[in-house]
Parts: sequence; C-alpha cells; structure tokens
Amino acid sequence: MKHLLLSLSLCLCSLLPAAIVFQEDFESAAINGTYASEGWVAYRSGRGAAGTTFTDASVSTGDGALLSTSSPINGTRSGTMSGSNLGSPAGNENIGQFFIGVIGLSSDISTLDSFDFSYDFSGGGSSSSSFRIGLAVQDGGSTTWYRSVTEYGGNINVSDVMASHEFSSASWGLWEDPSDGFASAVGGPSSGTTLTSGTVTGVGFVFGANRSSASARIDDISLTAIPEPGTLSLFGLALLGSILLRRRFA
Repeated sequence: MKHLLLSLSLCLCSLLPAAIVFQEDFESAAINGTYASEGWVAYRSGRGAAGTTFTDASVSTGDGALLSTSSPINGTRSGTMSGSNLGSPAGNENIGQFFIGVIGLSSDISTLDSFDFSYDFSGGGSSSSSFRIGLAVQDGGSTTWYRSVTEYGGNINVSDVMASHEFSSASWGLWEDPSDGFASAVGGPSSGTTLTSGTVTGVGFVFGANRSSASARIDDISLTAIPEPGTLSLFGLALLGSILLRRRFA
C-alpha cells in the first residue's frame, strides 16, 4: 500500500502546472501593420555596434521594429524585422539592434526555478547576414530588465527551438529600460547576474543585425516558468505524509 501511495503522490506532483508567462502567435495584426495595439513596444537602435540610443518604432509602418509579414513561418502571419530599418553605417558589421517586448504582465515566479523559452525563427538576406536573439524579462515593474547571456538565431531557419534559462547568475545580465538603449546589445552581456524571483511584468527580445540586408521572422513564442524540482518533491512528501497519517489514525 505504501508503494501505491508513493506512486500516487509522485503522479500528483507531476500534475503541478508550470506557469505560462507569455505566448504570441503573431496572427492578430494586419499585413505590414504593427503590433502596438496588441501591447507590443518596439525600439530600433541608431547606427553602429553600441546602439546606446533607441528610437521608438512601435507604431511606424515605414521603419517599424516589428511588423506583420505575409510570408509566415506558421499560420497566416509572423513577426518580422529588417536590418534596412537600422540605417547603413560605414561598413556593414554590427549594424545595430531592435528591442521588441510586451509590458504590463503579472506572472508570479517566486516559487519557480527556470524559464523554458521556445520559438520558430527564419533568418534571411545574404549568406553572411544574420540576426541574433536575446531573451529579456522585466521583474517587478522596475526600469531594469534582465537579458539572457545566451543568444540564439543566426542565418538559418529553425522550428520549435527550446531553450531553458535558470534563475541563477549564469543566465542573465542587467539591462536598463530599452527606451534608454542597451549598451553593446549585439554582443550581449559579458557576465551574468541573479534574476530575482518575484513577478515578471515584461517579456522582451533583443535582436542584433550584422548587416542592413539581414531580415528575420519569428513566430509562436512561448515563455513558461518551471517549478523547482525541490518544490515538487516537498509537495509529494507532504501529500504522502498526510495520507499515511490519516490511515494511521483511522
């Protein structure tokens, strides 16, 4: 009977839900329109590698940082960005970056352990052009964001990419509010810092383009917060103990 109860408790542990922090399938905007009405903010950098000054490009369809495309990865829409909207500095390297994100969220992560970040991505342009993606989260509504040290993307097409980010210092770098710019955003942060577990109030993505010919489409973004293994184990032990105690005094 004890073995049965233990198995039952472990099964119940596995049913504890992960917290869906954010999802986006990019199906809502009109073709070549922006996603501003859906809550997205978008900034694009000036020229050069540092990109310390960002221009608000949330609602502009002429040089918008995030537009709807009629050439989707999935469904009928995808989000798209073009390096040509960043300008053409002398030389093509490290042309600049975009920041896109959604603020005003409220997802409790105080008892959770890590994020699972999944997306579909399609890079375009010449064979030497590429986009790189960094995940960013805003914790507690402050002007400081946490940017993932690990970057993704490139000049290849990928589907159902899954990446996991722990809340530990190995995964994150501190960033100012994107409206003030992300210093050296193309290269990403060189060292990590601890993501304070609390409430996620914003989710964003930094895209670094190395050429004006680079383009990128992104689709089916999902960010899910995963419970700590220790939390699941404690829950199971507590449940098992409660059942055994009831049986003992029955």
